[in-house]
Amino acid sequence: MAIRRSMHAGRGAPADEHAAQELVMFIENTSDLSPDGPSGQGRSVLLNALRKWRKGTYDPARAVTLFGYLVESGAKRYAKEFSSSPREWSTMFTPATRREAAGQLEASFRNSVKNGEYDHVDTRIGAREMSESSAHGWTVEAGRQICFNGQPFAHIAKEGNTSPVEADGFTHLVVNLLNRSGDTPESIYEQHMGHSRRNRR
Repeated sequence: MAIRRSMHAGRGAPADEHAAQELVMFIENTSDLSPDGPSGQGRSVLLNALRKWRKGTYDPARAVTLFGYLVESGAKRYAKEFSSSPREWSTMFTPATRREAAGQLEASFRNSVKNGEYDHVDTRIGAREMSESSAHGWTVEAGRQICFNGQPFAHIAKEGNTSPVEADGFTHLVVNLLNRSGDTPESIYEQHMGHSRRNRR
């Protein structure tokens, strides 16, 4: 579901954790915004933070500011897709909420680095990654197209009285669950075939 913020939300308003989580989910499931995406601003932020980590100059507080630029871009994109007016991005996501979202992204990055999830990533300028696995996964492309490793997998169609905003929100929820599950198109196919075989018995 899209976030609807009051037009009266001031700059001093407290952080809305639900809105921050929604924004983080949107960023992580948008190919060119996701730090784990194949390219775009999110990937650039990831590589920048990773270089500092490896040099021993990483500062979590400064990194929140770095991720904050990505969050602002995400908020603007979110408002463009879900709001009647793209200019509402700063009221949909107050400064405190954007800082909360940036903090969540920074914490996620730090946890992933500590778990070795980016050990294979080549951060040299202009260098290709040693492995492309982390640059892929489930993403949402234009027209509610769900892709895996950049390849179309399924399309979520709007039915009945469902609004485009609700359909878009549902699509992002599905992709978030797929990324958390670790499933691939092959494993989904196998699960489907196994279920079909059981039903025929």
